Amino acid sequence: MRIPESPYLGAKFDELMVPMETYRIVLEFQNEDPDGSQRRELLSRTRQCPECGAVFPCATVRDEFRLVAHRKAHFYADFRCDCPEAAHITTMAQKKVHIKLVHSEGRY
Repeated sequence: MRIPESPYLGAKFDELMVPMETYRIVLEFQNEDPDGSQRRELLSRTRQCPECGAVFPCATVRDEFRLVAHRKAHFYADFRCDCPEAAHITTMAQKKVHIKLVHSEGRY
């Protein structure tokens, strides 16, 4: 008997496979790098925010995403406009919505 395909089950399978694949890669990496020199070099990679000078580790994709999110926060915090409704914006979430709706040239 065949189990019918389900997008939910497929997504759950993918969620489990990514950590398992990552674990396999880590094990292979440990076997290829017994003294740990390559791992230390990988973990020592850093990038600096050009806006404020904050230093971020960039050993993984997640670390890279943190830097991108940090730079977006600078953009939203520094954005100024002369729109009449901008005077009523009090939160960063409201500012993001305003930028997307009014200043995105019809992309949203």
